[in-house]
Amino acid sequence: MTTTPDINVRVARARDVASTRHARRSPLARLLLKTGVKLLLSFAAASSMSACIIPVGPEFQDPPGGPNAAPEILNPNFFTGTAVASTSTQDFSFTVSDPNGDPMWFRWVADFPPFDVNASRPIVVNTNSLPANSNGKPIEETIHCGDLFAGFSTHKIVAAVADHPFRLDVRNDLLVVDPPGKMTVISWTLTLTCQAPQ
Repeated sequence: MTTTPDINVRVARARDVASTRHARRSPLARLLLKTGVKLLLSFAAASSMSACIIPVGPEFQDPPGGPNAAPEILNPNFFTGTAVASTSTQDFSFTVSDPNGDPMWFRWVADFPPFDVNASRPIVVNTNSLPANSNGKPIEETIHCGDLFAGFSTHKIVAAVADHPFRLDVRNDLLVVDPPGKMTVISWTLTLTCQAPQ
């Protein structure tokens, strides 16, 4: 007996192979995939940069300057505090120096301190500074009756040297220098009898 082959035969599908179409998507897999892509892009960007490294050197600064020192009054023709008597005029002199090499200003004042509204007065105010290289420069002044208050026979003569300009707008203090200026003062007592104006 002859049997007819069955032509309607189908190949059985493997049931244990899951279709990728219906594969379950894992949140962990997506996270790893995104992180991996970001890391890969970061490495690619870093590798494209220049590998040259510029070292940072130390910062060099000028050494801090020494503290500001007051000018010096040297070689006065009378020691400070000396009493000097004269019948007409009197010369005073000294030399100046500044340890910092600063320009210098000088001022001569009569009958001060303390301030006396009638007697205290500036004799000389140098508004232009001496050059910075004036170390050893002589400062001289001749005091005469016209510089002094006629009501006194004895006068305090003061000379000051500063490394900043003297203030001209302070009425009751004739020796003011703005900070950080420094000044050195020398004084004498002068007896000079001047007649009161007629």
